[in-house]
Amino acid sequence: MKRIYKFNSGMGGQLCNVCRTIIHTGNKSEALLCHKHLKEYIYDYPTKHKEGFTDRELLKLIYDLRLGKGRFFGKMGVNTCMVIEEEIVSYHEDVLRTIRLIWERRDMYHYEWD
Repeated sequence: MKRIYKFNSGMGGQLCNVCRTIIHTGNKSEALLCHKHLKEYIYDYPTKHKEGFTDRELLKLIYDLRLGKGRFFGKMGVNTCMVIEEEIVSYHEDVLRTIRLIWERRDMYHYEWD
């Protein structure tokens, strides 16, 4: 996926890759999808386990969305996960929240902890 940036009356706007709605105005953002399509993308992502992402799947997702491995795991921090067939599996919701934190350039609020 590539960022779609259009100059709109000199202000500029970042567009969702799917529906082309404006997701950010002003300076270029790292966001590629609006909240609705990001959630669909994460929950529909082809994973081995329906519960979430293995480490290998996470690395592919990080590459596809151009997030940066260090930034992603730094923002993800300590989260709830499970072990299935000796693989660590991260829940969809934790991955979704981490991507939003990176794209919104902020830290997690206290009420976002699980």
